[in-house]
Amino acid sequence: MSSTPSLLSEIQERWSPRAFRAEALSAAQLESLLEAARWAPSCRNEQPWRFLVFGRDNAARTQIESYLTGGNYWAKAASHLVVVCTFTHFDAGSGDPNRHGFYDAGAAAMALSLQAQHLGIAVHQMAGFDHAQLAQDLRFPDHVKAVTMMALGFQSDDLSDLSAKHQQVEQGPRQRKPLEQLSLQDTLDVDGLF
Repeated sequence: MSSTPSLLSEIQERWSPRAFRAEALSAAQLESLLEAARWAPSCRNEQPWRFLVFGRDNAARTQIESYLTGGNYWAKAASHLVVVCTFTHFDAGSGDPNRHGFYDAGAAAMALSLQAQHLGIAVHQMAGFDHAQLAQDLRFPDHVKAVTMMALGFQSDDLSDLSAKHQQVEQGPRQRKPLEQLSLQDTLDVDGLF
């Protein structure tokens, strides 16, 4: 992996593994992750995110695992599964729609992920779960939406429980698009907008 000196090591080294050890997170470690998320920025300081946390000893854990779809079978080995939710309306004041709720929940999830990386804890965020069935079964009100599910735990070097495809991905390089590909300025007439 190439090194970029100006980046925080937590950003540069963050990885989304699919292989987890049997070791469970402690209550203090879990609290530290959630505390980091609590300090994320949000529109109007609404803090619209909510976390549903399911450890291996949680009675609802098997039900939560049943919502995983496709290739996310490996997440069952994680110490904790966390469903990140957001409120879609402002709580304080008007109750107007909050179109920033998903963005704010993403900021909280990233704060949690960076704190986890700092503590040597692995996080893998997943879109691959049955959002609608989870919301129905857990009786979410209309203004609450599931954003992502996170697998939390300690990364394992043992890839034997993963499919051949996932083993290959785990052993491959971490890739990102070049910075030049992430700018729209070359494709938009920005000067004409002002």
